[in-house]
Amino acid sequence: YFVRDHIARAYSNKIHITELEAYAKVLPGANKAKLRAAIEAAEAFDTSLLQDESANALETMIAEAKAIYDDAQATQEVVDATVVALNESITNVIYKPADYSKVFEAIETATKIESGIVKNYQLLSDALNAVVLDKDIREQASVDAMAKAITDAVAALEYYPAIYTNVNVAIELANSIDESLCTNFDDVTAAVKAVVEGKDIRYQAEVNAMARAIYDAINALEYKPADYTSVNEAIAAVNALNKDEYTN
Repeated sequence: YFVRDHIARAYSNKIHITELEAYAKVLPGANKAKLRAAIEAAEAFDTSLLQDESANALETMIAEAKAIYDDAQATQEVVDATVVALNESITNVIYKPADYSKVFEAIETATKIESGIVKNYQLLSDALNAVVLDKDIREQASVDAMAKAITDAVAALEYYPAIYTNVNVAIELANSIDESLCTNFDDVTAAVKAVVEGKDIRYQAEVNAMARAIYDAINALEYKPADYTSVNEAIAAVNALNKDEYTN
């Protein structure tokens, strides 16, 4: 227990594990097979996945374990305690957090969408609710899948159609005008032809602008002047009369 107590202290960085030999009786010929296996397992560990402090602590522990392994005077108790300490170091490593940047970008895009203009917003809501923010780098693929699920849900959204009522009324009014009476009816025709059907509610402002363009063209119509030929002939005939010959 005395040695195990110092192993615990070594693990908490209070002392180095190599100092344990000062507290143990030297009994050569200790069985180091488990220590060798623990060292190999620790060295096979991918420290690039760990936070810097944790990676440094594990590498320090491996170096100290190797020193015990190479020490022919190390007792079996020290060797066994080192195996425990090394395995605990591996168990207690702290991994780097997963990269959530793509998830946050997808969420930012999603939160700009108004739920009231989408038919199947539940699809996006489910993808957003499925996000889990505490995963570490070992589950990066799972985190990336969250981002993809949100992006796919956004792409699959079905928006309500834009309202074309004003456009249809404007077109009906345009069709009721006798274009032969106007000098610039082509402007009305162009405004009507510029209408694009099938837009969804995200583009309601554009649809409203189409209606306004038709109304503006109608309001700007210039009608041809009336034909005053008959009036002028009548006036000429009157002027040709001798008023002295008439009582009224």
